[in-house]
Amino acid sequence: MTVNKLLQKLFGKKSDDFSKVPVVSEELVRSRKEEWEYSEWLSTGKYRDYIDNLQQNLQLRKEGLQPSMDVYLHQSPSANGFFFCNRGDFGSKCMGYMFEYFKDKMLDANYYLQNKSREYEEEPDRVKTTEMYVLKPSQRGRKEGETLKHYGNVTLEYVLIDDKPSYLKVMSNTYNDRSHIEILPFEEFLDHLLKY
Repeated sequence: MTVNKLLQKLFGKKSDDFSKVPVVSEELVRSRKEEWEYSEWLSTGKYRDYIDNLQQNLQLRKEGLQPSMDVYLHQSPSANGFFFCNRGDFGSKCMGYMFEYFKDKMLDANYYLQNKSREYEEEPDRVKTTEMYVLKPSQRGRKEGETLKHYGNVTLEYVLIDDKPSYLKVMSNTYNDRSHIEILPFEEFLDHLLKY
């Protein structure tokens, strides 16, 4: 019996009412082995090929041309970002490493990790796992009256379907604030994220 069917029996609601409820929600914690494997991946320099490929395909998408990989841009006054799907462009663990790499790039940009979570959702024919990092700009080292420059709040989302990488989403959410904060252009955000 699935979790949704059990909930339906207990509460007398349709299973569709529970389809978006995470079965498990937990803090995202990496094991030492996972951290070591990520460090090993970085030390090989292989990430540069993936970053270059992503950069080229984002540029094609911006120019209105068809990229060779499934990559999509989102731009609006309040949120900017991109996501890309795993269609054979990335190895089985590479998308997860890219997820960690983008987090580290934001930490290097004077951001702090506000939230890190993993959720499992049971859908009718699959299990969806969503890993998420929420990063916010740090005020550390800022002098009184000094303008803080940053990219807005950054959300990274890595989704696996039945434990297989599906897509990676990167979003920068801006907001209005009168306390000496300047939101840098999305292009600068991309330059920082995709520069090695």
